[in-house]
Amino acid sequence: MIGKKLLRIPSKYLASGSDDRGGVIIDSGFAVGYMARPVYKIVTDELKRQMSKYRRSQEAEEAVHFAPCFNFTGHKSIKIPDLTYQFTGGTNMVVAGESNFLFIGGDDDEISIACFYMTTDITQSLEFTPGPSIILGNSQHVDYYVEDDVKNERLGFRQETCYWSR
Repeated sequence: MIGKKLLRIPSKYLASGSDDRGGVIIDSGFAVGYMARPVYKIVTDELKRQMSKYRRSQEAEEAVHFAPCFNFTGHKSIKIPDLTYQFTGGTNMVVAGESNFLFIGGDDDEISIACFYMTTDITQSLEFTPGPSIILGNSQHVDYYVEDDVKNERLGFRQETCYWSR
């Protein structure tokens, strides 16, 4: 979900299959997030729609290799929608919009450019890559304690505001 918009992502990308494809990994050792290309396209198309009042920065996209990038120059305030990951069992992990973006230029009071901090497959020829469809890197779960209960095959989250992220 982006903001209040529920996205239609095919279940084959969200549930881990017997071939170890699909599903979500939460990886504290991976700074950048990852989405398989079909998931990435759905998410970034909606982000572009919701953030259409901001000008895109192709120059930033080429420089940092993340996309989409938005230029906030001239805006007094900015609104970046949250991304909500909904897990089996009813657990939701709401990732603050700014935790999904890499901020460039300006100072803390005057952010000029922000780029969606997720990577995707280099080639567009693969419909489904080996491994997970989504990896939440440490920048995406910066405001959460994550508990992995291996014995009971459960994952738990507790939201916590980190000092440096706000």
